[in-house]
Amino acid sequence: MELWRQVTRHVIDTRLIRLIRQYLWYSGEDAGEIIIPQTGIPQGCALRSLFGASLPYHVDCRFNVVEDICYARYMDDFLLLAKTRWRLRSCVRQLNTYFEMHAFRCHPDNTFTGRVSRGFDWLGVEFNDHGATGISTRAREHHHERCQRLYEQALRREEGIDAALARVQDYRKRWLQWADGLLRNAGLAPSGSLLPAITIRENKTWHKMHRYSVSTGEPSAQPPTPLMDIDAIPTHHTTLPRRRTTYQHTGATVRV
Repeated sequence: MELWRQVTRHVIDTRLIRLIRQYLWYSGEDAGEIIIPQTGIPQGCALRSLFGASLPYHVDCRFNVVEDICYARYMDDFLLLAKTRWRLRSCVRQLNTYFEMHAFRCHPDNTFTGRVSRGFDWLGVEFNDHGATGISTRAREHHHERCQRLYEQALRREEGIDAALARVQDYRKRWLQWADGLLRNAGLAPSGSLLPAITIRENKTWHKMHRYSVSTGEPSAQPPTPLMDIDAIPTHHTTLPRRRTTYQHTGATVRV
């Protein structure tokens, strides 16, 4: 097991090694039969994400010493930028070789190869040949879907419309903090723009969140009285960092 080899290579304390061994070779029950899984990462433990992120560490060591590319990884999201198409293809072949060694494969829906000028999404931020430009469209779509699910869950629990909208508002505030953190790290300042209107549908009733208010009623009815205030959330930014001249030509993003 590659993960166990990494543990014995980097962990010195024998007490920790014994504990990690118990964690890796755990026993489970399947149709009345006790089994000890030999592959995969154990679930139900806070260490799962840590070990999952450390498993491709040897890949990081290999690409970090290559001078003519830009390489970055967060958990299972890989980013490779190169000056030429040929160099990028060579690096992608090497990356796929590492994946095949450990029975990994690229996710077809989350893999992009092409010019940086076409734009790409990485970790919720949209990039192009000028650098970071703002929160990506996919991240905003996920935000919309999450608002819809939170609202429907609250109604199924019979918490009431006010409680459901308060739950959505709390989530939007947390999402705003996350988005602001990403954009500040990218050197972007908020421009004061808002998210597009979010329409939450539940059976024949609908609630439209637009700018600072949430409204309820039938689509053909007169605009009703707002129920509560919703914080405005910036989505894109007008201030861009200085133009970057390195690794602008070709890039690839990979998720496994």
